[in-house]
Amino acid sequence: MDDSERFEIRSITQQHTCSVNARGDFHKQATTAVIGRLMKTQYVVVGRGPRPNELRKMLRQEFSLNVSYWKARRAREIAMDNAMGSAIGSFALVQPYFQLLLQTNPNSNVSLETKLDSNGVDRFKYLFLSLHASIQGYTYMRKVIVIDVTHLRGQYGGCLLAASAQDANFQVFPLAFAIVNSKNDDAWTWFLRKMTEVVPDEADLVFVSDRHSSIYASIRQNWYSVSELDIGQLD
Repeated sequence: MDDSERFEIRSITQQHTCSVNARGDFHKQATTAVIGRLMKTQYVVVGRGPRPNELRKMLRQEFSLNVSYWKARRAREIAMDNAMGSAIGSFALVQPYFQLLLQTNPNSNVSLETKLDSNGVDRFKYLFLSLHASIQGYTYMRKVIVIDVTHLRGQYGGCLLAASAQDANFQVFPLAFAIVNSKNDDAWTWFLRKMTEVVPDEADLVFVSDRHSSIYASIRQNWYSVSELDIGQLD
């Protein structure tokens, strides 16, 4: 306006030229992505980092920002992905990791099995890992193999299978690990078939496991010398 520092808008073209991402940075309330970037440093150190309620308290104290529990939970997931990498990104690194592992630990036993879904996308199915030191060291272990499983709590779930033995000092000696989709017959059979490359079929071999029926069937299929009396049970 003449003789003034003010201006008057007489016409406007109501068409946005900025991208959605650019406009999103000017919201009055912080988005989960913004909070995730702010809290990234809290999850760099190995560990769980602040839980959602703890994250809400930190945001109130440091930024005077009140967020809901579910927003804090989603922001926590984003912050962890920013700090440690996402599950999808980690899957893409499996093959390069195996290549480096075999270069530094030759003769280790590694295996990755995938399957195609209905859309033709290659999906993760099974993973097996046994270091060469574990394969060599089994010769000097007690012939008692302990097999156990735990559920994974990540976004994609699955189970972690583990087999271990005991040395002369009564210490746990890890033999092999696997990540599978579930505790079913196919997964246990695949894992224990891979285990025969680490633990050969021989007399006086004993297995200790829980009461899962799939384990019994898989052991009998892969170790013919093991009788039913050689399979212990853990409550």
